[in-house]
Amino acid sequence: MKDILIHKIFILLLCLISPAFYFACSAEGDFLNPGESDPFDIGRQLLRDHDVTGANEFYTAKYKLNPSSGDAAVGFAFTSFLLLPYHPSVTALIKHIGGSRPLNANRDIIFERNGLISLLAQGTPFEDQGEFSGISSLLLPDLPWTDTQIDDPDFLGTIPTELNTIADDLIAVSDALVPIIDAMEGAVKDRRFSRFEMPGEVFFNDNLTLSINRADLAFASSLLHGLRGAIRFIGAYDHPYKVSDFGEKWKTITPQDPDFKSGYEADDYLIEFIDARILRTIRNATHFALARKEARSMLENMRNALEIAKEEPRFGALSWNQGRSETIVKATTFLHALESSLDNPTQLPFITPTVTLDLSLLFEDGKTLDRQTPWLSRSDRPGDYFLNYTLNPEALDLFLNGVLSPSLSEIEDGDFQEADNFSELSSVLFGNINDDFNNSFGN
Repeated sequence: MKDILIHKIFILLLCLISPAFYFACSAEGDFLNPGESDPFDIGRQLLRDHDVTGANEFYTAKYKLNPSSGDAAVGFAFTSFLLLPYHPSVTALIKHIGGSRPLNANRDIIFERNGLISLLAQGTPFEDQGEFSGISSLLLPDLPWTDTQIDDPDFLGTIPTELNTIADDLIAVSDALVPIIDAMEGAVKDRRFSRFEMPGEVFFNDNLTLSINRADLAFASSLLHGLRGAIRFIGAYDHPYKVSDFGEKWKTITPQDPDFKSGYEADDYLIEFIDARILRTIRNATHFALARKEARSMLENMRNALEIAKEEPRFGALSWNQGRSETIVKATTFLHALESSLDNPTQLPFITPTVTLDLSLLFEDGKTLDRQTPWLSRSDRPGDYFLNYTLNPEALDLFLNGVLSPSLSEIEDGDFQEADNFSELSSVLFGNINDDFNNSFGN
């Protein structure tokens, strides 16, 4: 239990900072002529020295002095994003899952030498390998949780925090993204901005130099808007269960227990417990309007990224210059249709037979699933599905009633004509980044 929990904690940390990795790639430089003074080199040097906090203070000062500067705005945005795991909203979240102190209470556990990224770059495994310590052991003393907590096999079972509280914490974390997104979008509007370079040394690999242009910025903004929208959408629903419900109590059910079911294991009881409560009732409908606003901004920024890339196919973090122009135009057309569907029923292009999408139904008053219909169906064939469960198509049709016409079950044999082209565009855009990431951290 201890090893599994520690592993999950570090996966969470990686998820918090992974978008920064995701945009890291080798870049061809055309930044300054030899000998030309660069007012932002101090910030980059601080990053080379793994002083992310110092770099953030530098770029914040530059950004406040000149908010219209794309370089200052992006420096502020990306260093602020890198420091997000140390934000007070994340600390509050950690507290509600049993933590007793901020993530960086002892030291910079992520960016400094012998921190998380440094150890990953060295190829250090998560778990101990004989006499060699893994990441879990090396960083254990610096985690917000005590040894006693982590050694407790029922650690989660001791945390009485309601999932609604966790949802509110996540909303607060997403709100911390607002100034970051604003800075990114401001830089996109700065036509003088060409590209911004973040040294790969901050990731302990100089091959991971992050170099982003305006199209990359618009794409990154789209991702963050999508994240904010998803969190708001989830936060609108009631989650009547607690962290402790994910503990070990399901293992104590015996044949003498009235809830006992033949053939069931602990995972089965937990899944059915959660299934009966997820997306069944609405807690705060005001979040739906905010979620729709974020969804609109996500699609607008994604479309903007494609349009900028088509007009200015410069090298950047993503390989926009390698995307086929006609595919980019078709992707923009499809995004336009998705934007329209946020307000009205809209026929989706490139799909046969005809499919109409009306996402407005998800965001106006919200949709719920009746308590009698399970989200998941249990299989008696072990190994066929994840934890022996598969998604119930009837539940999807009921929940998406009116959102998709015809229903999902009726369009299973439909043809998305541009699927291969869109897949090819995605592979082209992200291919180099995936290769660099895997080569650096795929140990």
